[in-house]
Amino acid sequence: ITGLSGIPECGVKNAMRSIATKTYILADGSKLMRNAMIHVCGLETSDTVITDKKACPEHIERLREEGIEVIIAS
Repeated sequence: ITGLSGIPECGVKNAMRSIATKTYILADGSKLMRNAMIHVCGLETSDTVITDKKACPEHIERLREEGIEVIIAS
């Protein structure tokens, strides 16, 4: 499972994650399960992933198998 990325926000994202009681990832379907140059955290460290209908069903199933709640926004 891949994770979050972003050069300028890395420190801020990690600081917020370290004090959060629950973590959510909002990502359109094209962003799921892709590798990035900068890695902030793995998706497995999140409680919930919110994505759209374009997300690959296999990717959604894999996340759910890892115990991550997946919400498909309409």
